[in-house]
Amino acid sequence: MASLGLKVNAEKSCLLLSQSVTFIITFIGLALHTRMMVARPSPSRVDGILRLLPAFKRGRRLPLLTFLRLLGTLTSIVAVVPLGLLALRPLQRWLNSFHLDPELHRHQKIVMSRQCLLALATWRDRAYIHGPRRPYTLLNSTGPIIRQFLDDTVDLRPNLRLSRHLLTALTAAIDLSVTRGWPKDIEVLLFVFWLAHAASYRRVAAACDIPKSTVHDIAHRVTKAVLGILDRTIRLPNPDQLEDIAAGFSRLGGSPALRTVVGAIDGCHVRIKPPVYYRQLYPPEGWCILGDGGYPCLGAPICLLMPYREPVANPVQARFNTIRSKARNVIERAFGMMKACWWSIFLRALVVKPAFASEVVTCCAILHNICMDNGDLFEAEPPPEEDGPPPCSDVASGENLRNRLAAAVSAPEVAVAVLQDHDYC
Repeated sequence: MASLGLKVNAEKSCLLLSQSVTFIITFIGLALHTRMMVARPSPSRVDGILRLLPAFKRGRRLPLLTFLRLLGTLTSIVAVVPLGLLALRPLQRWLNSFHLDPELHRHQKIVMSRQCLLALATWRDRAYIHGPRRPYTLLNSTGPIIRQFLDDTVDLRPNLRLSRHLLTALTAAIDLSVTRGWPKDIEVLLFVFWLAHAASYRRVAAACDIPKSTVHDIAHRVTKAVLGILDRTIRLPNPDQLEDIAAGFSRLGGSPALRTVVGAIDGCHVRIKPPVYYRQLYPPEGWCILGDGGYPCLGAPICLLMPYREPVANPVQARFNTIRSKARNVIERAFGMMKACWWSIFLRALVVKPAFASEVVTCCAILHNICMDNGDLFEAEPPPEEDGPPPCSDVASGENLRNRLAAAVSAPEVAVAVLQDHDYC
């Protein structure tokens, strides 16, 4: 900064890299706690006031300038001392009763009276001056959610669905450069609390004792910030990974016939239009994904295979349904864990605008992947599959591919000697 021609006043400045760590900043006689967002007179300012007061004794004659300096010192801390301005009023009224001009009569001496001593009696108490820390914003650090967050020994998962470690990792991962005076970790805390309970802005505002408009602003800004890490947490596999993914589905299903399956698809009650119906994003040509009875069996524009309807026509179809169900169970578990964690979002009506609802659901998916990467998951039983609506008319190519795959599942992996020796001609 010196190379830029700037000069920093080291006594009145405290250059910090982040507000995500707790700091106590001393600035013009005030100690500011950046984590709890509270302020109090600094210890040096309290000691300075207590050193001044013994000079003010009854019957002593002191110049007006001395009283004005004391008055100015006390005025600098009244904003953070409980009822400080009210406690200062008696001294101000006593000085005003002399009708002296600060410029013309600054050296005129005034006799200390009993009224002045009574006015200063409150300020002689160190406990009163230092007092309980007073918030310098509207954040109420005594609220249950804020108090639990500030206590490092409390488990946050029952209320936030995220552990303290993951909450810290999420705070560090997102870019929340534009704030409204709140620490970044507090804004993320309020957002995750709102997301975990799907509560209205009014209820979150009441629980945390902050304005409803602030809750609305924080929810939308942090949502945008979380969406900024979408590409890092939810992404389609690259072509080099398709072979390994297909091998994984083959192991899940217990059949090498699933070696072209590179995904599974499922849905829940959040009303969205699946992208499969208007354009193909995944999988690439030559690969397919597994769906349940709620999807049509398609070969184009996307290769999507659903189970045969019950009752099946033959053992080949039954065997295919069994293998397909084993391989596809991974997506059922994924949705089950996400819904178990963020059940307030998926099992209640969101009190948000429809355009914002999709962003909220996307945030849940992002946080689910973060939990998976860190091994912090909610286990849930997969819901039963439903037959769903009848298939659409354009399903011939999809059914043909499914029939071939079903036949491959039922085909023996090795040639049967009896069948080779027998002449069927």
